[in-house]
Amino acid sequence: MVIIVGSIIKRENKILMIKEAKKECIGKWSFSAGHLEKGETI
Repeated sequence: MVIIVGSIIKRENKILMIKEAKKECIGKWSFSAGHLEKGETI
């Protein structure tokens, strides 16, 4: 099973987003996210 986590961070009426650098989605904007490795805790 793969666990994917994401977040939306809002402060001072602004939302934090990241600009992707991975080859398959370079330049696209998204929210902060990632996955857990086996044995890693949330």
